[in-house]
Amino acid sequence: MKRHTMIPREHGAYAQLGLPLVAALAASRPSLAGACLALGACAAFVAHEPALVLLGHRGTRAKREASVTAKKWLAGALAVAAALGAAGLALSTPARTAALLPVALAVATAALVLRHEERSLLGQTVASAALASAAVPVAVAGGLAWADALGAWAVFCAAFAVSTVEVRAIARRDAPRAARFAAWALACGVVAALGARRSLLALAPVPVIVAVGVAAARSTSPSALRRLGWMLVASTLATAAAVVLALRVGA
Repeated sequence: MKRHTMIPREHGAYAQLGLPLVAALAASRPSLAGACLALGACAAFVAHEPALVLLGHRGTRAKREASVTAKKWLAGALAVAAALGAAGLALSTPARTAALLPVALAVATAALVLRHEERSLLGQTVASAALASAAVPVAVAGGLAWADALGAWAVFCAAFAVSTVEVRAIARRDAPRAARFAAWALACGVVAALGARRSLLALAPVPVIVAVGVAAARSTSPSALRRLGWMLVASTLATAAAVVLALRVGA
């Protein structure tokens, strides 16, 4: 019998969580609170797959055959996440307020999961914003100003929104024009808003915007999704590096 893995399957989510966290840690001062919060966020992410198994979202067979393992993984991941999160918040007073953002978005994501809408366009967009928001308390715990932490989060939200909607438009042909317009409007709004305060940070989403824009203009076929995926990986790494540089030099 093939064992069901408890490692999260959504590979894009690794980047949506990991890159903002790495950027927050690299752009801020090293702190034990930030490290605890970052590791706690990763532990909470690990809880996602066993939760889906127990909810039956991976199929009735997986729920029946892997429920015991899933319960152990879920309990362990949540326990580690709670312990590390509590330690990080105890060590950083500013992070306690900042943590309200990822908590609120996590609740919204959980509600969509319970409604079986985690794979919808709305579900994926909210989840990407929730994953990226885990970096906000980490950045604040490391001494970054609220405006800078939220600005960096906005950059990643814009990048993930346009990439999500355009990939769905290419792969599934299920992204409405209104949703595509809203995603691009968000990206342009973030660039414009940040440009009034941080010229370099405003340019951070540009690599992803350009990569996705080129793919959308070419009407890339589903067979070319692998190439598009690597383009998005490279452009998102460039965006993360630009965020770190902008916050480090204060531009």
